[in-house]
Amino acid sequence: MRNFRSTIPALLIAVLVLGSCSRTAERDGRPVLAVSIAPQRTLLQAIAGSDYEVVTVLPGGTDPESYDPTPAQRRAVADADAYFITGAFAFEQTMADALPDSAEVIDGNAGIEMIYGTHGEDVHGNIHADPHIWMSARNMRTMAAGMAACLARLRPDHARIYAHRSDSLAAVIDSLDAAIAAILAGAPTHAFAVRHPSLSYFARDYGLRQHAIGMDGKEMSTSGVRRVIDEARADSVAVFFVETDEQAERIASVAQGIGARTVVVNLLDADWQRQLQSVAHAIARP
Repeated sequence: MRNFRSTIPALLIAVLVLGSCSRTAERDGRPVLAVSIAPQRTLLQAIAGSDYEVVTVLPGGTDPESYDPTPAQRRAVADADAYFITGAFAFEQTMADALPDSAEVIDGNAGIEMIYGTHGEDVHGNIHADPHIWMSARNMRTMAAGMAACLARLRPDHARIYAHRSDSLAAVIDSLDAAIAAILAGAPTHAFAVRHPSLSYFARDYGLRQHAIGMDGKEMSTSGVRRVIDEARADSVAVFFVETDEQAERIASVAQGIGARTVVVNLLDADWQRQLQSVAHAIARP
């Protein structure tokens, strides 16, 4: 089994120019790079440029925590020069095993302090790390730096270009981070509720308290839900984040019990900058 290889740590920048890096594999005349999820694609394209084809492994509307790639999906990334993983999803090992030995597998969580205890444990009793590292501007800055370092290795003659783009991207992300902090500074409460504990890194970045109903896709017991409702009410929670309108309908009674309005957040939106800002505005709304 292939082992993940880590690189050094670090949204959008409307600059997808230049940056042709390659080894031997090409598709449609362009070298191929693979990422696990759409938010990573946004980062990588900003650094790599339009000369690359960036393939996103996870299909739209799919749960990354339960995704099982088909043979056809594995073949779709089999010619990638590098595969950028989040480092926290089971399907990533399956996809990495489909790559040739010459391809690099870059662990996106390298340099990130992972959060444990929000996503249960496996059958062997190993505690899972919270996989939602991209729901943090600070984590994405670290991830982008790792991407730039990999591209510089693949194409040393363009290393200065990648470094310049990475620096520009870091400045944009730092501005986003500061803007979110400013938005939350005026929030009436620093607590929120969420259907699935997907905003743990966001909460850590800004000193917020997350109240989650369930984990690992498992339903909470009635007494457990009641406990979370009571804790959220005591913490003056005013917003309940869900990932789909269907979820909002299904747990409307929970939101009502808390006294919170429901807000849909798209965790896998390629425009992750907009999603983080939306979360901040929802929490800060009176």
